[in-house]
Amino acid sequence: MVKKKSVKKTKNVSRAKTKKKVVSIPRKKIVKKVSPVKKKTIKTKSVKVTKNKINLVLRNILLFAIMFLISFVLYLFLSDLLLRNFFFLSAVICASFTGAFLIILLIFLIMRGIKKKR
Repeated sequence: MVKKKSVKKTKNVSRAKTKKKVVSIPRKKIVKKVSPVKKKTIKTKSVKVTKNKINLVLRNILLFAIMFLISFVLYLFLSDLLLRNFFFLSAVICASFTGAFLIILLIFLIMRGIKKKR
């Protein structure tokens, strides 16, 4: 006779899946008190066009216009390529600054004209 090995049989206990109820505890609502919004007004200072500012702009226009003319004349009369390119670039930069200061001068003159009408 052949002996059978005894195998322990474990019982498969199937546990029934139980649904647990989650009980929520009602919480008190937190109500924030709304206070009226106070807007801070920022006061802007009006730009005062003084003769000192206009004179400064005029002086800068004159300075950059002279630098432009010198650079442009040197650009025309020099034959070396490196110096020619340098003076052309400096002439363009000085002309740009001169134009910018002309725009600033026009703005100052318009602001002064508006202020005198009031």
